[in-house]
Amino acid sequence: TLLPDMPRLYLIRFLEATQFSWVQHSGYFLFAHRAMRDAVQKRYMPTERERGDVHTRLGGYFRSLPQSRRRLEEELFQWQQAKRWVNVLGIVSDMALFPLLFDESVGTLHCDLRRAVREADNSLNVYQGLLDGLTKYELGDASKASAGGVGVLVAKFFGEMGRSKQASQMYEAILAQPVSVLNANVETRHRVASLRLNYGELLMQRWLE
Repeated sequence: TLLPDMPRLYLIRFLEATQFSWVQHSGYFLFAHRAMRDAVQKRYMPTERERGDVHTRLGGYFRSLPQSRRRLEEELFQWQQAKRWVNVLGIVSDMALFPLLFDESVGTLHCDLRRAVREADNSLNVYQGLLDGLTKYELGDASKASAGGVGVLVAKFFGEMGRSKQASQMYEAILAQPVSVLNANVETRHRVASLRLNYGELLMQRWLE
């Protein structure tokens, strides 16, 4: 456990007495003021190694929780803070999670994904890890439609991160599939149309460079 071994009654009294120092978010207690967080960190985690150890423990804790957006957000953050880049790579290259990480419409995970990849790539070849993760996903139990949809997201992400050459190659590989696959149903045709638009924008970007 991350909390001291104390009777529940004492913990409840402590939280009541210090209620203005905390905020609750998604079932967790967070510091309400940055100054208090910094003071606690300075008192109990004065060195980088100690901070790394705490973030590692927190990363392990969040990993043990049921899958959710909140868990994914916190786990990715803790591994970043602990500089556990292999663990960061394990999350971002998991293509079952990638659509959630890349979601631009909800929360901050899209920004977290970009930041995590940039930082981890200083120590590991994260972009190759993403490609390996996509290959593993395609060879696994995922349907062709699901794998194709994730492939489009990865290609778009590569384009966002300035990896236009790899993104172009991925778009070309997807568009080179048989017409019967590209026109399988209405949803697939809409996805392909959007993909062609993204590919065109990417080619224009490369031309302007």
